[in-house]
Amino acid sequence: GSRAYCGFQEIILFNSLINNLKNIEEVIIFSGVNDLFMSRYIKNYDKILGPMFYTNEFNKNMSRGSNWKKKLKNIFSDFSFKKNNINEDNLKDLNQNIFEIVKRNLFCWFNIKHGMKIKLSFFLQPMANWCRREWSIEEKSIFKELDKISVKTNEIFKLIDLEVYNEYKIFLSKLCKELNIDFFDCNEFLSNNEYDNKWLFVDRIHLTNLGNKIITDFIRSKL
Repeated sequence: GSRAYCGFQEIILFNSLINNLKNIEEVIIFSGVNDLFMSRYIKNYDKILGPMFYTNEFNKNMSRGSNWKKKLKNIFSDFSFKKNNINEDNLKDLNQNIFEIVKRNLFCWFNIKHGMKIKLSFFLQPMANWCRREWSIEEKSIFKELDKISVKTNEIFKLIDLEVYNEYKIFLSKLCKELNIDFFDCNEFLSNNEYDNKWLFVDRIHLTNLGNKIITDFIRSKL
């Protein structure tokens, strides 16, 4: 297993390690939240590559690089490096844009699936705001403190609400079915009275040891 930030970066990392992946039969993608989050966190991102971690560093280094790098950037600026100015107030267009990028990513995984002749499963990772359960005392306290110190992050989480989640889930479910990729939603699994008042999240995305164990057991039960 490995971590890899956003969806397209996960694909890049997987292909970078492909020579070390011998005789594998199944790949599990545990992902989904970062693409939505970063599409709102980065106001200007490449409309083809999509929002990725370290986008600003990449653009900065390409801009101040050697002459051949600058020329290359200018040549491809119309379709590779052109910034996409997204109005965050227009959530419909914003969702449509990132959904198209996620669709591209899943088609890449579809090609990998058939090329390597493996089974592929996509697990939509859980987010505290998406799980319909009672938060624990610890979670409530942590979220309250995070809201005070992470204003921009908190505003983004408010944008990624249950309405966006439901639309995203339906989109992913239909696309995975079309591509014959098994789809599972960890948020739906945790939306159970059994997990009320249990400390599962250390913030709105990352899990506690207990949360990781519960999700690990859930993933194992679906393999």
